[in-house]
Amino acid sequence: MARKCVADATILFRGNEPPLADSQMRTTKSSQSYFRRLTLAAMGVAMLGACKDPNASGPVKPANRQLVSVAPNEPADFVTLTDWPMDSLTGGGWAWCSYYSATHCQVTTPPPAIVARDSSAPGSAPNVMQWIGAPGSPPLLTFSGAHRREEYSAFWWKGSGASSLVRRYIGEYGTMTLSVTQSGTLVLGLYHAPQLLDPTSHTCYKDWENWWYCTISQNVNPTIGAVTPGVWHRVEMYLKAADLRDGIIRIWVDDALVVDYSAIPLSVGYVTSQYSLGAGGLFDDVRISMPKVPRPAMVTSIRPMSATSTSVTLNFAHAEDGTGHDASYVMRFAPTPIAGRWGSATPVTEGTCAELRSTGAASSSCSVEGLSPGTSYDFQMVAYRNDSSGAVIYGPLSPVVTVSTTTAPAGAPPAILNLGVYWYRAPRSLTLYFTEVDDGTRQPATYEMRYARSPIGSDWGSATSVTQGTCKSPMPGKSAGAFRSCTVEGLEPGVTYDFQMVAFRGTPDVDAVFGGLSNVATATTTIPLPPRPPEPPPIPNSLRWRSRWGGPVLH
Repeated sequence: MARKCVADATILFRGNEPPLADSQMRTTKSSQSYFRRLTLAAMGVAMLGACKDPNASGPVKPANRQLVSVAPNEPADFVTLTDWPMDSLTGGGWAWCSYYSATHCQVTTPPPAIVARDSSAPGSAPNVMQWIGAPGSPPLLTFSGAHRREEYSAFWWKGSGASSLVRRYIGEYGTMTLSVTQSGTLVLGLYHAPQLLDPTSHTCYKDWENWWYCTISQNVNPTIGAVTPGVWHRVEMYLKAADLRDGIIRIWVDDALVVDYSAIPLSVGYVTSQYSLGAGGLFDDVRISMPKVPRPAMVTSIRPMSATSTSVTLNFAHAEDGTGHDASYVMRFAPTPIAGRWGSATPVTEGTCAELRSTGAASSSCSVEGLSPGTSYDFQMVAYRNDSSGAVIYGPLSPVVTVSTTTAPAGAPPAILNLGVYWYRAPRSLTLYFTEVDDGTRQPATYEMRYARSPIGSDWGSATSVTQGTCKSPMPGKSAGAFRSCTVEGLEPGVTYDFQMVAFRGTPDVDAVFGGLSNVATATTTIPLPPRPPEPPPIPNSLRWRSRWGGPVLH
């Protein structure tokens, strides 16, 4: 009879309504369908409350049955990683872990929580997790799973004061937290935030370890983003790690969208596997899901390194293939512009960029050969992987990089295209860096560097040759392909300079063969601090005598 009663109540939950469309994340519902469902759900809750099992002492809890959906805004193409009803505190990928390690779950016991009973829980009542430890203290109930670039999560929560709800690791160092203040205001925080956000555009401070922590709660709607103590709230979160600036953080409370950040540079490529519930309050029905077929990440940067009259050397950042491994890559090129013409662009078939293999490194350099002299080319890449059936799954297209081949004669040294200036600077010196090239005969090249007040423009001939510091010209090469830095000295304080260099072999004004000019690097020397003021004169002896109360006695 009890089973029959539960079955009848379940029909009321569903209300015989067709499921809402899930082709995209929903932020609204039609009011008619929404209130109809609430009414039917309330009737179902009341009916379930009356259902009694003659052999049981407590209320009936349908196995894995959610009385009210915990995940109304879950994308339709996501697959469930965990759907935990809080009947126990471990199992199914959940464990109690210290949260200071983003890559390893250090299991600790005993847990600072218990399985409690709350018949008012909207999810799988009556069992819920009740936090009994100190607010915000480890260990935390943590779910471990595959690395994922997109993630949806949802849970029911009821609190009585300031609490931490969720802690998410983002990449190697970043951490995202969702908290509630004593007054019930939601606060979204990003720890080690310079990897995730521009700290100048948000409320940020440095902690005792000199790491940034940024709060971005100004996007929380204060009228619908607040939570009420002692009341169950449904919290949902959609998180997408960025390829470039397309990172997304969306948070719903009771089906109302209260945080919506898009186009943010969560440029760490993936969300790590560990998902930790915060410390404080009651939790029920925790659901985590991810895309059914995760796409590889975007190759976020392609940088020119050097160019000759018929080839270019590029460096690109590696991308994750959607399953936590390094992706495979395809590169194409076309005379500028390539925009919108990927399908008709030329696949690279000459040079080391023709076959790009996974290496496990953070980036790789490769060459494209067979190009025309004095021509501007656009290059673009895409990461991909082969699934178990052999089908190819592509990620999004990379940004475009434009590189021009030189007009130097065949066999001349390449032009250096990655000349830059380090951020630390002095009033009379600057430190530059570049990647060395060969001299056209597979030997290290020699370099000449010049500078001028910005802009240097095309006035290389009248620019000043570096004569002081380790960048002094001519600068002998060490090893082609090696990263190198050097210092230019004898500059003026507070002046913006342009720097440019050229690789060559032989002896200038005799038999030298020059490559093309490098890119221009610009930097400003600092202004020295004013001198310290003079020390105050010594205190006369007549003022040195102190009374027994410690203060000076004036005579």
